[in-house]
Amino acid sequence: MENTPVDHPDHKYLEEALRIAEKFLSSVNENIRVKENQDRMEWLQQCVQNDLNLVFNSNTNKLGPRQLLHFGVFIKLKSNKELLGFLFNDFLLLVQPSKSIAGSQFLFQRNSNISYKMYKQPILIQNLSMNRESTDNIENGTDSNRVLNIVDDKSTYKIALLASTVHDCSLWMKRIEHVKEAYAKITSINHHVKRRTQPQMGPTCGRLLVLVQKGKRFISSGKPHSENIYCKVTLGAQELQTDIAKEHFNNGNVPQNGAPQIPPYLEL
Repeated sequence: MENTPVDHPDHKYLEEALRIAEKFLSSVNENIRVKENQDRMEWLQQCVQNDLNLVFNSNTNKLGPRQLLHFGVFIKLKSNKELLGFLFNDFLLLVQPSKSIAGSQFLFQRNSNISYKMYKQPILIQNLSMNRESTDNIENGTDSNRVLNIVDDKSTYKIALLASTVHDCSLWMKRIEHVKEAYAKITSINHHVKRRTQPQMGPTCGRLLVLVQKGKRFISSGKPHSENIYCKVTLGAQELQTDIAKEHFNNGNVPQNGAPQIPPYLEL
């Protein structure tokens, strides 16, 4: 394109070729990121002792699929325990390795032969606060610019962590701030949608009418009995259901009395 005049007939085709190539590259990068995230979630599921029965590779309550956004090695001040921090889009997890990790950088494959246990219960993003530790509260000889103070606002639990470098400490703060901002934005949008009683038409707003036409396999086939039957409809973070039908179903499908279908409304 740099060597083709704008008024040349080929210029528009070059622009289209560049657009397609960039779109393809973006798709490849996204697929790689998704696969890498899945692999790391599986590693966490296998290597971290999980007394909470937490399923790492699953959907969050409000933010869609869980994503691992940042991780790294910390040293807990005073006790000098080595901890690993994993920042997800919905919580921060601290784990303790069974033996010291070689080097200041953590690599999943290289450290798969070590067992890990949760150091504390995960801190939800909405309860997570952080700040730089003051020099008055740390030992002499410790670089205060490397100390990150983590607080669980709900339980008031506090922990001071020493990052490997000043840059790493700053990066942790930026990543946590970004995650908290993203969470606040999503929850604010969801709260606004729930409070609206009338659809507000606009360039990015609308109302989607969903008519549930058929339902199958509500109850076991061949066992007619009374059940509270309904259909659930989801769109993004929204979730609605039809009115409950309290009718007798034969073969799990056909209502004897023809329960009315109430279509749910979803905001766009």
